[in-house]
Amino acid sequence: GMNMDRRKFLSTAAVAGGVAAFAGLTGCSPTAAANGSESKETEDVASQEKSADIVIVGAGGAGLCAALTAEKGGASVILLEALSMTGGATIGATSSNVCGSKMQKDAGVEDTPETILASYENDIRNPYVLEMAKTYAENNGATHDWLKDEIGVDFVQETLNVFPPYPVARCLYAVGGGQAIVDALTSKVQETSIELMLDTTAKKLIKEDGTVVGLVAQDAKGRETTIAAKAVILATGGFAANRDIVPFHELDDAMYYGVAGSDG
Repeated sequence: GMNMDRRKFLSTAAVAGGVAAFAGLTGCSPTAAANGSESKETEDVASQEKSADIVIVGAGGAGLCAALTAEKGGASVILLEALSMTGGATIGATSSNVCGSKMQKDAGVEDTPETILASYENDIRNPYVLEMAKTYAENNGATHDWLKDEIGVDFVQETLNVFPPYPVARCLYAVGGGQAIVDALTSKVQETSIELMLDTTAKKLIKEDGTVVGLVAQDAKGRETTIAAKAVILATGGFAANRDIVPFHELDDAMYYGVAGSDG
């Protein structure tokens, strides 16, 4: 069984995935052979079934952290990643926002969740995004202390600096950058019972009586897997790599700097 409050976990999961993550799951039902014949081709792409307490979509920084936290809490976990490697946008991360961490306190910098949130409030109008920013502000420090103490990520303490518009020194570089953070998290995942499925894309959420009870995933060869789960975490990142759904035409000619997997 799971040694965690499911409702609390789900509320945390929504933050990890982000509101935009929902755009990545399109309704795409599996198709049956028109004549019902069992050809070799249909056998090769036949749907298989799996189950887990929690299935996580996206093995970037958020998904890897969610998977490790859930597994440590006693849950069985399946982690899906559409690309052939883990990391997502975290691979391109440079300095890290360590507000509220022990590392920041050790440097003599005073910071609070309220001060952190004030840095965002002027630019955030959507109340749901603001709620996520609040959760981020309240948990950011502990998360980075966890990355350092539990996961083994090294940070260059002397690089702690002020980065506008932040009023205090909050930005710190990890030794080896975002790739080092991803490597450390992935290594920890491989030491656990977490099932990591690369080259696998979530195609459709499965609902029963309005409740999500799993999803349908598809690998690079078109083979589908139906995964039953008590909870689904969407950690699929952004959509800036998909020009078709970027809402601002002013950005049509802008150069995109990021990973190909941020496609919504």
